Amino acid sequence: MASIPKGLKAVLSKAPTDTVILSSLRTPVCRSYKGQLKDAYPEELLTAVLKATLAAHPTLD
Repeated sequence: MASIPKGLKAVLSKAPTDTVILSSLRTPVCRSYKGQLKDAYPEELLTAVLKATLAAHPTLD
């Protein structure tokens, strides 16, 4: 069995200080490398979801 690289092991490890956001919102779906979102960065899609989550729940910090 292949060993897990040290950096990946650190990313996959869980800590009590980890932040978890649960939201029922979703991003648009399209075919890989063919749709209008093929050039969109994941960060752009995440930004839209986080903004909508904060708008729906204004008491979040």
